[in-house]
Amino acid sequence: MDKKKISLLIILICVFPMMFTSCIQQTEIDKLIFVRAVALDKPDTESGVKITVESESSLPTTGKGETQKKALKLHAEGKTIFDADRNFSLYAERDIFWGHAKYILLGEKAAKEDVLKYLDFFIRNHENRLNTTVAVARNQSASNLLELTGTGVTHKKIASLFDNAGKLSVSREILLSEFIERLNSKYSSAYLPCISLIKNTEEIGSHESEDHLSLDGFAIFKGKKLLDFITDKEARGLNWINGDVKSTIIVVKDKKENNISLEVIGQDVNIKTSIKDDIPSIKVKVSVESNIGELEGQVDVFDKQSLMQLEKQQNDIIKDELESVITFAKENNVDIFGFGDKIFHQHPVKWERIKDNWNEIFPELKIEVEVESKISRVYNIQQPIRYWEEKTK
Repeated sequence: MDKKKISLLIILICVFPMMFTSCIQQTEIDKLIFVRAVALDKPDTESGVKITVESESSLPTTGKGETQKKALKLHAEGKTIFDADRNFSLYAERDIFWGHAKYILLGEKAAKEDVLKYLDFFIRNHENRLNTTVAVARNQSASNLLELTGTGVTHKKIASLFDNAGKLSVSREILLSEFIERLNSKYSSAYLPCISLIKNTEEIGSHESEDHLSLDGFAIFKGKKLLDFITDKEARGLNWINGDVKSTIIVVKDKKENNISLEVIGQDVNIKTSIKDDIPSIKVKVSVESNIGELEGQVDVFDKQSLMQLEKQQNDIIKDELESVITFAKENNVDIFGFGDKIFHQHPVKWERIKDNWNEIFPELKIEVEVESKISRVYNIQQPIRYWEEKTK
């Protein structure tokens, strides 16, 4: 038998059995519940874990060919996440499928207990994706966030929060893969975005207005446990240092104490490390580009000297935010900036001599901060409206 016939025979032997085998382990699509978001909580009264999942289904409406999305929300408890997952089968008509999950929400109590206890299933299970977004519910159980909209679709509200996160840069989206990488670092500390439930007591007409979700800074972890939350300037300071500020508004003053809104349109961060006599130090330089987006007064600020004063104010505000989050990190001994990893990559030989003492070194680490601002544009108006009034005073 020649080589061609032998090759053809081998191909037939491999392919032929596959034509008659069925996918025994697969499940029909109409027998699955496609999870879009999952809330993980510590039960109030019992040990174990509690899972709340959100799926969605399409309902026909009166419009021709139109559909309306309705959320399906299910709860289960168990000794572990996997155990709770199987307990859905006690009453759910279909099997839970995790491959389409977009969001994992951790309740505050669960995050304080042990984050790995609640996330290991989602890292290990073959159905789950590591590009799922993870967040912590601040001052809430995670299930409360999913129950916010009743039969409405909550995960779309969460998606909107992260879509708009770059406008203020006081938080950001973090995927499961990134969080686990940080959590697995021996020298750095991990953090996650946190979401708050904002109670609205106002009434519109005869209907009480809805509560809403807010992306509210970061949840800081020390080891496997939630340590604390940072918000506002500390949260934005963390994003400055880690190069995650996409855009934001910084309010400064003119010489008459009128507000001026500066829109940050870009940033660059340069972190240099040095080690002398086994004592490391860090220099953080943040460069910021911004535009003048709004003037409250009529003071003309479009000369070189005035623009330099505005840039200095912006420098001072950003520097204060950097120093604020650095102070928090040192006081709590959490390297949320990854400085230890940066020293290792820039000075691998010297790092070997100090790495075992990093927990003692970091709180005393010398960190120098420098900010450089540039106001690039003033948009369409070169001078304030009625600026001449100020000149006549």
